[in-house]
Amino acid sequence: MVFAWGLAFLLTLGLRFWGHSHPDPFVIRYWLVFGLLFGPSVVLGWWILAIQFRKFDFD
Repeated sequence: MVFAWGLAFLLTLGLRFWGHSHPDPFVIRYWLVFGLLFGPSVVLGWWILAIQFRKFDFD
């Protein structure tokens, strides 16, 4: 958990310094918003279904 918080802190610092060096407004594209919003749940759902329907043969 400390690792995740540390990475988030470093990302925040990086974005803050990037924002100071690029003061123009940030224009985000709609496909990026939808990808970030629905992408992780789609990938996780696909992964869970792939594991659930996979047959394990240990013999």
